[in-house]
Amino acid sequence: MMFNGTMTYMDLAVLILAAVFLLIGLSQGLAKQLLSLFGIVFVIAVSILLCVHVAALISPMFRPWLESSFTTLMQNKDAAVAEGDKIFTVEKDWTDDGNVNAALTALGLPAFLSGILYGTVSGIFADFGNAKLIDVFPPVLAGWALTAISFLALVIILGVLVIVIKRLILKFASLPSVKDWDRILGMLLSLVKLYLGVSATLALILTTFASVSFLSPVQNFLIWQADLSQAGKVPVFSFLVNHNFIGEWLIKIIVSYAVK
Repeated sequence: MMFNGTMTYMDLAVLILAAVFLLIGLSQGLAKQLLSLFGIVFVIAVSILLCVHVAALISPMFRPWLESSFTTLMQNKDAAVAEGDKIFTVEKDWTDDGNVNAALTALGLPAFLSGILYGTVSGIFADFGNAKLIDVFPPVLAGWALTAISFLALVIILGVLVIVIKRLILKFASLPSVKDWDRILGMLLSLVKLYLGVSATLALILTTFASVSFLSPVQNFLIWQADLSQAGKVPVFSFLVNHNFIGEWLIKIIVSYAVK
């Protein structure tokens, strides 16, 4: 399938996308794109790294109240059910999967969320051995709550800080002597982002998921278009498919972190 005998429709699609990204890069500039791209990553990454330390700092102020609140919650939960259904105030074996799931559900968590959390907290419950959950679990819950509160507080504080810095940098980037270079570099960054996105997508479809049967029509179409592109006058798509080591490298990095 060729467009006007010179290029494939996939070549044309890539060129149109490149033109759109160039316009976006021209309008946004380098500074704005970098700040938008890395600002969120910075805020989340630093918040994750620091939230445990912040939680330790605020623990003396809030931990006693949190533990007392969770203890009261468990007492109230068990007071509202029949004797045989009590989960928090009677001794149980916390190496038993059924007891763990029952405790998570009794806390008011939806079933699907309890199932997700089980894989994370089952080891913590197993360390309780045979015990009354009301005696051993409130400190753990208080620790989780402190970490979550610290994370949210850091996200808000760092988010405000990033916004202030962003405004200062954008003000500098708007200076006449800097503005033209900011736009030119912004266009180049947009093309790099497009290339990385297309490369990663092609690597997923043609390499990582090469054996997935329902993707076969898409894979066959892309390979066919790449072959046609190679014979055309503007073999952009053929180059992306046949020289896609960057995309394959990106997918390997992402997959290696995901399975850790």
